[in-house]
Amino acid sequence: MKRSLLFLFLFVAAFGFVSAQNAVDLFFSEYVEGSSNNKYLEIFNGTGASVDLTDYQVLLFANGATTATNTETLSGNLADGEVLVIANSSANIYSGTVLSSSTANFNGNDAVALKKISTNSYVDIIGCIGESVYWTSASNSLQDRTIVRKAFVAGGVTTNPTSGFPTLEDEWVGYPKDNIDNLGTHNFSPTPSTAELSNFQLSSSTVETGQEVTFTWDATDVELINFQSWEDEDQVWEDIEGLTGIDATLETVNFTIPLDATDDANAKLRIVDASNPAVFAESQVFELKDVHFAGLGITHPENGAVNVPTDLFIVTEGGDVVMNHLLIVFNEDVQANTGTIELYEVVAGGSDVLVSSFDIATEVDVYWETVAINLGGNLDPNTEYRVEVPADGFYDTAAAQNGNSAITWTFTTGDGDSHVTIYDIRGESAGAPAMMGETVLTSGIVTGIISGQGFFLQDANTAWSGIYVYDSDVVGNVTVGDFISLVGTVGEFYNLAQIQNLLTYQIGPNNGVPFAPVVVTMPFAEEQWESMLVTVENVQYTDASINFGEFEITDGTNTGLVDEAIYEHTPSTSEEFESITGIMNYTYSAFKIAPRSAADIVSIPTAIAKVSIEGLDIWPNPAKDVFYISSAEDLSSIELVNMAGQTLKIINPHTSNSVPVEVSDLPRGIYLLRLVSHSGVESINKIILK
Repeated sequence: MKRSLLFLFLFVAAFGFVSAQNAVDLFFSEYVEGSSNNKYLEIFNGTGASVDLTDYQVLLFANGATTATNTETLSGNLADGEVLVIANSSANIYSGTVLSSSTANFNGNDAVALKKISTNSYVDIIGCIGESVYWTSASNSLQDRTIVRKAFVAGGVTTNPTSGFPTLEDEWVGYPKDNIDNLGTHNFSPTPSTAELSNFQLSSSTVETGQEVTFTWDATDVELINFQSWEDEDQVWEDIEGLTGIDATLETVNFTIPLDATDDANAKLRIVDASNPAVFAESQVFELKDVHFAGLGITHPENGAVNVPTDLFIVTEGGDVVMNHLLIVFNEDVQANTGTIELYEVVAGGSDVLVSSFDIATEVDVYWETVAINLGGNLDPNTEYRVEVPADGFYDTAAAQNGNSAITWTFTTGDGDSHVTIYDIRGESAGAPAMMGETVLTSGIVTGIISGQGFFLQDANTAWSGIYVYDSDVVGNVTVGDFISLVGTVGEFYNLAQIQNLLTYQIGPNNGVPFAPVVVTMPFAEEQWESMLVTVENVQYTDASINFGEFEITDGTNTGLVDEAIYEHTPSTSEEFESITGIMNYTYSAFKIAPRSAADIVSIPTAIAKVSIEGLDIWPNPAKDVFYISSAEDLSSIELVNMAGQTLKIINPHTSNSVPVEVSDLPRGIYLLRLVSHSGVESINKIILK
């Protein structure tokens, strides 16, 4: 598309570009409003020269304040082309160099400004000072989002907007919460681009699943494009499978709407320059109708499978646990209609024998895409079976249906064991579980319960033997110590491995929790203990301000979080703990111990003697390999005691000079020193070994 010289002149004048190569001044290049305290700001220098940061301040205007609630005066120098990353002191998802600051404490409705001290003027503003709203645009938001400045932007917002965040849509690219792919560097290309995408259209304003549609568009100086759809729940644009890396010069493409697409009265699509996401064009709003019938996708076991373990249908664990459910899995959610499902034994060279029939309306349970049938008895091993599902037995959730033929499904039983351990499910995987997406049969002991949500299951006291079970219905029927056998789907929720969509379960006897808690140390970062019963010893409350009922503890070197998901404990100032036991939970991008009751929290008595020996000094504290004690009078006895009351060292120095105490052979933690002076004065003091 051609533009007049006058237009280009006005464009430069309006935005104040002093050069096609350099930025006007420093400006914010990235804003991360992530989970928990994961808040980051990035400041970019594209001026062409090093900048003295002592002339700049970052200001936070919380909750509509008109004067700064937090201020950070910067220091040092920022080289041309480099960025400064500012982080909340508790942020933990970015490993690069950061400046910890209280200004990184925003929540999507708090304005942030970059101010130049020498001119007493703003050089950039995120949001609107004096306004407290969650600023949004057509595709961006400051709440629970990451936004990155587009490459062409060469200067910040220097005047506080009357209201709103006017540049949010045009100058920023949005990403999902906790996305830090671009943090620590900034793509800067201020030369105005001639790339353009426009006139993106669908061939129809109403489309149906399975229908072929034609997309058309106009492209200027764009080579490849990706097609994206708007995902309402997560408020993000997502690439469409099969429509990425499309030749933009074609300016037309045919596409068949996937069968698993769902109804949407206000569907949106856009095309995006694959090399520059700042260049895009949206289609007209259209209506998407799901009109197909769900087909048989995977089955459990698969259609035609052989040697299917009979314990898939009948499971005996703990003596009295029996499950005998036949599972049929469709390729999307279905709902029961009417008709009868029939189970036949296949007879070679003869007529198949009807084993059982099940009325769909009364004898069949539907769990999302899975149909579960209680067989009421055993299947014989090494026998072939055929299942007949009527055409009108099930429907998906679409308003209209195209219909479907009857389903015939066969399998042959075997003598194998289909039960898997939690270790099998997790697979020592620091990423997604090894059996991600699979339907599994497993069992274990309930070790902890999150009321109304789910419970933690553990089947051994070795690594990778714990998992979270998410089911708001089943959780009300279990107690800690129950043995439970279940069939469900392996999944992951914000990086926490879990079993979900339970198809069937059976609760066995309650013999308590037979697993001793695994002793862990801080920082909590070992994923193999996730969802397992653990304990941390000899720690102290840091008195740090933490949200959501959590609190922070330290061992003298590292810190960790105690979670309130199951039981909430409000610590007193500087409270010390002999131990904290609970489940190693994972929420908001961090591992945390979740105590289950008051019994899981063992505090150290605070009644340490207030009497102090004159001139007493103990250093360093915390100590590593050795610490020293001195006083104004001679010491006759030094006794080092652990939190269990065991005496570990006794020294009789008979001197007031610096007495060394060697502790390199002891584990880190909190210890007590019982000191007695030559005159008989006794003092008890705390020492932390790191």
